[in-house]
Amino acid sequence: MNKPSQRVLKIEMSPLPIFIAVFSFFALSACMSSATTAPQTAAPCSTPFRLFVRQNYNITNCRKLATLGAEFAWELIPGNRSQFQVIFGARLSDDVAWVAWGVNPTRPKMVGTRAMIGVRDLATGLFRVAPYNVTWQTRKRCGLHPNWGIDVEFRNASMEYLSGIDYYAMRATVGLPSAAAMAGSTYNVSRLNHVWQVGYSAEGMEPRIHPVSDLQHFDSKETIDLRTGAIRLQAGRHRRYLRTVHGILSMIGWGTILPVGAIIARYSKFPVEAGYPRWFLAHKSCQLVGYGMGIAGWILGILLGNSSVLYAMKVHRLYAIFILAFATLQVTALFFKPGKGDEYRKYWNLYHHFLGYGLLSVIVINNFKGIAILKPNYTWKWAYIGILACLAGVALAMELWSWIKFMKMKKESNGIIRPNYQVPASSSTYGKAPSTAGGEQLEHK
Repeated sequence: MNKPSQRVLKIEMSPLPIFIAVFSFFALSACMSSATTAPQTAAPCSTPFRLFVRQNYNITNCRKLATLGAEFAWELIPGNRSQFQVIFGARLSDDVAWVAWGVNPTRPKMVGTRAMIGVRDLATGLFRVAPYNVTWQTRKRCGLHPNWGIDVEFRNASMEYLSGIDYYAMRATVGLPSAAAMAGSTYNVSRLNHVWQVGYSAEGMEPRIHPVSDLQHFDSKETIDLRTGAIRLQAGRHRRYLRTVHGILSMIGWGTILPVGAIIARYSKFPVEAGYPRWFLAHKSCQLVGYGMGIAGWILGILLGNSSVLYAMKVHRLYAIFILAFATLQVTALFFKPGKGDEYRKYWNLYHHFLGYGLLSVIVINNFKGIAILKPNYTWKWAYIGILACLAGVALAMELWSWIKFMKMKKESNGIIRPNYQVPASSSTYGKAPSTAGGEQLEHK
């Protein structure tokens, strides 16, 4: 008799998933190295926006911001270290209702920001720019208070639509308070914390909350040196890197190695003459390695979600919980499945197979939802589509080969094997076939 305890304790591993995991580790390490050592240099503005600010306002400092497709131009006023001109612009869709830019005296974050917000009345097309103080009440969706508690001046503020380059641009002359006027916090042009946003809803001329399902709105802040243009601190850069790691682990672990294990389990027993004798070891190894990488990505995703509670991706999280629960169930099934002679084995097989296929479908859906949330460049999406296409191509080829092999074997079986029979008494005396227990094998003529 088989001893289940020995089967549980004896864990062998196939080299295939280990190779994939090692390759993924080095790819991830290269990604980490490039992300942590890359200098925080500012990308220059687009040519149309740069020409606009130079020709109309004689401003030479201009750079692209990290999120929301926004651009930022500024010019320090000579002889005055607390005043400067700014132009904030973004190429946005027609349904945009407001744009905002502001400074924070403590650190780059939304709460505490003194901002100027330019609102466009979607009905009349008119613009209005007003200063606002973004408070904790604002974060709790209690609305904004224009001109309330503002210690930063936004003089000559205006907003316009640049039809030639399809931009909304907001400009003003900013006057920062002196250090003596601040209680425990200061503004400094050499280390200025600034925040930017765009929104798509307003009631009249009052802006309403921006989308909370797009992480770009969470990362739209940084610390910049206006004298040199150097980025002192790009808020959210560390989180963006962790999101990248989370995405890579999920796509490779859940979305690549687990399907490879499923393909091995389905097709390695039949297409070759004797089957692949160690298919179960390869299948089990793929599932364990993929499950481990998926778990690591899942834990990282939970930590990222808890760090941005206002940006809860509910559907993505629900899918992730489903994946973890049923992937755990599938992995434990590798060690506690019924024996071959057990009468419940066929029902267990049905449950294990169909749950596995359903789980892979949810994994693919959730990976694409994650890509849509992160909004990386198109390389991510097309790379994953390429991986899925390769897996689907292999599975289709193996499925066709299996059916061809099966039909060929069935045809040969029908032509070679005869059932047991007795020759009737009225038949000819020669050519009688004796009755045997296992049938008689005839030669092809």
